[in-house]
Amino acid sequence: MPLLTLPKERGAITAVQVLETAAGVDRDAAIGEWCRSVWTACSANREAIIALLREYRLAQPALF
Repeated sequence: MPLLTLPKERGAITAVQVLETAAGVDRDAAIGEWCRSVWTACSANREAIIALLREYRLAQPALF
């Protein structure tokens, strides 16, 4: 199991904010924004996360 470092700032949008968004197109957009925000905030862990996903065959190489 890789050692991951949690950043102090974990993104510009929270899961709570996503859930407070009305279901449908707006929430779908908020989910995408949240994912990008978290992935950016945790970018120092990118290689470790990709390796973990590949180890468990959850990664699609084309995505990386």
